Amino acid sequence: MPKRLVIVDWNEGQLEALGEWRKDARVERRIIALRMIHDARTALDAAKIVGVSDRTVREWVKAFNAEGCSSLRYDRHKGAESMLTPLQEEAVKKAVADGPPKDSPFSVWRGRTLQDWIKDRFGADYSLSGIYFLLHRLGFSSLVPRPRHPESDEQAQEEFKKNASRRVDSAAARAARANAGGLVPG
Repeated sequence: MPKRLVIVDWNEGQLEALGEWRKDARVERRIIALRMIHDARTALDAAKIVGVSDRTVREWVKAFNAEGCSSLRYDRHKGAESMLTPLQEEAVKKAVADGPPKDSPFSVWRGRTLQDWIKDRFGADYSLSGIYFLLHRLGFSSLVPRPRHPESDEQAQEEFKKNASRRVDSAAARAARANAGGLVPG
């Protein structure tokens, strides 16, 4: 039979000292579970009520016994530190904004290409999802403009666009005459 959990130093007044933290649903859930343990309920009963595992309730009780009310607070985890220094991140940002190297077969950066470039240049081994997270953090989105060939002629393309609509209109008129069989309405 499992050992009954005991809360060593329970004081309702301490809970009031949490103040603004009590508005956080995660903190309130922990308080409910601890009150149930204090009222001689099992960890399994408390876990079912607050929607966590009994192991989680046991960890909350252990932390509460060791640290008191401060253990109830939920602090966001900051995550791992960046593998690049701020100076290196600026170099990556500039490289992405300038486009891939001239000897690259690609007209825009791809995740894998940038991943290899960062590893070769700075020795930082990012996963592919880590590369996309880094790009997002640096202010880039995954929306990429349609690539343009460096030797393309903008003026010729614009001229083609203007004339293409005339060709489509005249082709539609010829098709309409052909379907009408040369008859005129009326």
